[in-house]
Amino acid sequence: MKRGFILFMIVLGLAAFMDVSAAGKKDKKKVQAEKTEKLSKYDKLFKNKKVDTKKGFLTLHMVDGKIYFEMPVALLGREFLLGSKIVETSDMGSGIVGLMGSAPKHFTFMLQDSMLMMREVSRNGQVPLYSDSKEDGVQEAIRINSIHPIIKSFPVMAYNADSTAVVFDMTDFLVGHDEDMTPFCYGKRAQEYGRAGQYVNFKKELSYLVSTKAFDDNVSIVSCLGYWFDLVLGGQYVISKDEPLTAKVNRTFMLLPEEPAMRPRLADPRIGIATSVRENITTKVDRSVETHYMERWNLQPSDVEAYKQGKLTEPTQPIVFYLDSNFPRVWRTYIAEGVCDWNKAFEAIGFKNAIQVKEYPTDDAEFDPDNMKYNTIRYVPSGVVTMMKDASWVDPRSGEIKNASLFLFHDLLKWNNIQRFVQTSQVDEGARHLKLSDELQGESIRAAVRHEIGHALGLTNNMAGSAAIPTDSLRSASFTREYGITASVMDNVGFNYVAQPEDKGVALDPKLGTYDYYAIKVAYQPVFEAATPEEEYKVVSGWISEKAGDPMYRFAPEQYLLTTFDPSGLAYDLGDDAIKASGYGIKNLQYIMEHMDEWMDGEDVDFSYRNDMYRFIVAQLKGYLFNVYRNIGSFYLNEAFVGDPNPVLTVVPKDIQRASLKFVIAQLKDLDWLDKEEVIKNLSFNGSQAMKILRSYVVKEKNVITDLYQTKRISLTYHRDPQSYSPKEYIEDLYELVFKPTMEGRALTDAERVMQAEFISNVRNDVDINGRTRWYGQYYLQDRDVNAGLDENPEDEEEAAATLENRIFGHRWVVENIAADNQKHLWYSVYDKIKELIKKQRLTGDAATRAHYDYLLFLMARSWKDVPKI
Repeated sequence: MKRGFILFMIVLGLAAFMDVSAAGKKDKKKVQAEKTEKLSKYDKLFKNKKVDTKKGFLTLHMVDGKIYFEMPVALLGREFLLGSKIVETSDMGSGIVGLMGSAPKHFTFMLQDSMLMMREVSRNGQVPLYSDSKEDGVQEAIRINSIHPIIKSFPVMAYNADSTAVVFDMTDFLVGHDEDMTPFCYGKRAQEYGRAGQYVNFKKELSYLVSTKAFDDNVSIVSCLGYWFDLVLGGQYVISKDEPLTAKVNRTFMLLPEEPAMRPRLADPRIGIATSVRENITTKVDRSVETHYMERWNLQPSDVEAYKQGKLTEPTQPIVFYLDSNFPRVWRTYIAEGVCDWNKAFEAIGFKNAIQVKEYPTDDAEFDPDNMKYNTIRYVPSGVVTMMKDASWVDPRSGEIKNASLFLFHDLLKWNNIQRFVQTSQVDEGARHLKLSDELQGESIRAAVRHEIGHALGLTNNMAGSAAIPTDSLRSASFTREYGITASVMDNVGFNYVAQPEDKGVALDPKLGTYDYYAIKVAYQPVFEAATPEEEYKVVSGWISEKAGDPMYRFAPEQYLLTTFDPSGLAYDLGDDAIKASGYGIKNLQYIMEHMDEWMDGEDVDFSYRNDMYRFIVAQLKGYLFNVYRNIGSFYLNEAFVGDPNPVLTVVPKDIQRASLKFVIAQLKDLDWLDKEEVIKNLSFNGSQAMKILRSYVVKEKNVITDLYQTKRISLTYHRDPQSYSPKEYIEDLYELVFKPTMEGRALTDAERVMQAEFISNVRNDVDINGRTRWYGQYYLQDRDVNAGLDENPEDEEEAAATLENRIFGHRWVVENIAADNQKHLWYSVYDKIKELIKKQRLTGDAATRAHYDYLLFLMARSWKDVPKI
């Protein structure tokens, strides 16, 4: 009994113990559960995970392959820039390291319930609206008609502990494909097949996050993106399919100041400074108007009083370019000199060390050449013949340039060598080699950088720069040493092709000219006495009016497509007299052809260099002819204000047009030197280049912009000035020049026979003598063959058309030629004259000439045969 009682007590104790133990466990679980419930959403995101956190103006958390942004609520509504640069790539033919490719995204974040909305503030091609009206209704109408579009949305994952910041997941956005941040941008692959298209397929499974950085005013995220892409020519011919591409890209988020840091300066179309445009819905005049602000850096003197006293003063924020440490060492000094040459223009307006070049720093943890905060000059180890400016961003509120970078491709060396040879080897022995000396190549690089830095400073091309220089002065050593070969390095010029073999000590490359100093003054000289942009413009426009009429300060915008009507504003021309300059140039090409083998036999043993040079000699010759031909049926155009001495439009004088036609015809008849057997026998097999050029002027099917039988332009100029060269005079002159050897009774050359046969063919078809017409129209397209600059990579037509949006601010208006061009009766009368002339002279000349006349009479007889009787 006692034993049973003890056993009972033991069981009872165990049961009690088990109840207490169970209760304890339940209490512990309850406490643990309560503790878990108290963990915030913010804590749950990162608890027990390996988190890489970087703190700057935004906090970045990289965890488990994801990237979370922690953004202060105070920054909602603030404006940001987002730029994307290539850091590394497996195919630089599709995009090069350091390139941004497209302008940064300009956006703001707004909170809508539990979603964070990314709204686009501005976009290239869209003109922002504003109004100077004080009426609330006008302002409200603009607001509701121009709200910022939502381009992305992100769920709010959590708030931080004190609710001063929101956390959201940016992984899909930054490890994904976005057309505005694609690594497929400028590259050799798309160009070497005639600008083939690239069709890309983003591979998320091949993409991942790499690293993050965070600073006080910007953060950067590097992602590795994987693609397969097809290379397709003309939208239908597949060159390659499913090619892999891996690219690391750096996305930089930059915080913009709440208010513009610089007062905008109103632009003036009489000078070549790039502009940011806004549309003013104004009530001050009876229409809305566009307001153009000059694009320029925020350059202010650090000591205003010293500056006002005329002392050279350092700017508060100099313009700094960082030089790629990968450049060949011999290039670096010349690149830096090309940049710093602009300091002479800034010193002229009181700024010291305004523009600077620095090596990539090795002791600055914040520096990153792939961060859009830094302006860089990058080296591209590619066989592309160019240099280029990177995409940049300008604050549209003020025109302030925020960043600018340049790229120099390795085969800029080739380009410099080609230009030096075909333009200066007649006078410079150093240009007669497969490899230029370091000094000569360096000076050529320096000249190229000088021009591109001008663009980075906000200046546009000024195509009138070279036309300000008297042509014969280009042969003067003293003149060219003082003034250079153009009034502006912003003109597209090569080297001094006018200089003759006997001209000693003549400058051969362009340097900063009179116009460049003037343009820097207009863009950057402070106007302290002004309180508003309008007051400032009164001063600045006065500077421009003061120089109006002086050719050294004249600006001529670029001409594209249908706009090539000003022969004093062409690319790659020199001097104020195209006939004289082209005559000198052609004489030099003949000299180079005559001596090319003598110079090159010791170096160019396989003739490959001479093959290249011959092709560019041909292209250079085409440019010389075109520069003269463009005088015919053209105008000198100016952006003129009331009171300026230059008229808006002046027809090219009759004597210049007439002399230009005579020059072109004479040269077309005398191109045998281009087919010189002693030279071309060693070159790649090809047909007659002389005949090819001739046919481009006389055969409608072959020409592009050189049509001797098109009188539409002549009709337009004659319509505007009845004292100018008339269509009747032009047609009669053309007839006289083409048939002069027949009138003289001498034997005809091959070129003269072609010109006469095509004359008859063109006239017959144009005036419909035999009832069979062919119409080929007149084309004004850019043709890389008709280019004295030998540009292998001209801007494509889409880009050219897009830039026309700038109108007179940088680019010439499209001219719609609607002249009454009813000249068929004139051509008909000439046709009748030709018939009588050939009948009279059919037995003159040699056997080939007489057979030629028989053929022409056959063509004309066939024309007359079916003419209806009246």
